[in-house]
Amino acid sequence: MKRFALITLAALAALFVYAQSGAPTLDETISTLQDGVTNIPLDAALANIESWRQTLESSDDTAQQIVGSQLGDLASALRTEPIDEREVGSLLVSLGKSTVIVGNGADNEQLVALGDLLTQAGSSLSIEATDSPQSGGQ
Repeated sequence: MKRFALITLAALAALFVYAQSGAPTLDETISTLQDGVTNIPLDAALANIESWRQTLESSDDTAQQIVGSQLGDLASALRTEPIDEREVGSLLVSLGKSTVIVGNGADNEQLVALGDLLTQAGSSLSIEATDSPQSGGQ
C-alpha cells in the first residue's frame, strides 16, 4: 500500500506545482520516483490526493480536470480493502498517460518524463499483481 501511496503522492505534488507555477520541483519528484522511495503513510497520501484532485478539477484546463478525476478514482481504489493491485496499476497507467498529455500540451519534458514513470510503475504493478498469489490486493 505504501508503494502506491508514494508514487501517487509524488505525481500529485508535481502536477499540483505545475498547475500553480510551472513545476520548479519536478526534478525532485522525478528523482523520488526513480529512487523508488516507499515510506509514506497511506492516510497522508490520501489527504494530499484529495487536495490535488480538487485543485486540478477546478482548473480551466480540460486535461488537468481529467487528471483530477483520475486521481479521485485512484483515491477510491486506495481506500478499498483489500487494495486491488491490478486496478491501482491500471489507474496509474491511465494517470501516467494523462500526465504525458498535459506535459505535451505544455511543452514540458519533465511532466512527460513523470507521466512515463507513472505508466511504467502502473504496468509493473499490474504485472506483479498478476504474478502474485494474492492478486486481489494486499
